[in-house]
Amino acid sequence: MRTLFTRPLIPSLLLGASLGAAYAVNPSIIDEQTPTVPAAPYLEAVSPDIGQLVAGITPQDMDKLAQAPAEIHMQVFPVTTKGMTPGKVVNKTIQLDFLPSPVFVIGDDRRSVVWLLDHKAQLKKLNAIGIVVSVETETDFKHLQRLAKPLLLMPVSAQQIAERVGVNHYPVLITSTEVSQ
Repeated sequence: MRTLFTRPLIPSLLLGASLGAAYAVNPSIIDEQTPTVPAAPYLEAVSPDIGQLVAGITPQDMDKLAQAPAEIHMQVFPVTTKGMTPGKVVNKTIQLDFLPSPVFVIGDDRRSVVWLLDHKAQLKKLNAIGIVVSVETETDFKHLQRLAKPLLLMPVSAQQIAERVGVNHYPVLITSTEVSQ
């Protein structure tokens, strides 16, 4: 098994990020009053490599990454997370000051797909970011992306965050104050 951010992949991601910044257009400002939170600290809690890489990466850069050659994507799959399996999660209160955005954890199993579809509106409202912790192939991952659209999904192991919040099963929603299914 290879993880998402292996050493050969890092230069490719950084190159894609810099190319995306070079061709970026000025975004329309919709709301200047609502405070925003950078995703990098939250992602760093999941995986330090991800947090460092995504600081400053735009949605356009993510689109370019999705268009990347197959050999880059092949380094990602299969994705597994040691100690996590599909199953029932007991809701509990937690305190995670390092988690500025909610995250949901799923796999490509039936339970996760049903949960995703049932909770999609809530996840969208929360601006939650999805972590796919168990998926065999790029094709399976792309299927999940289509189901989750417009939510962002990332195929990565979530072992560190699972250990930190004490969860062994998914699907699960993790906020700074609660673990729930």
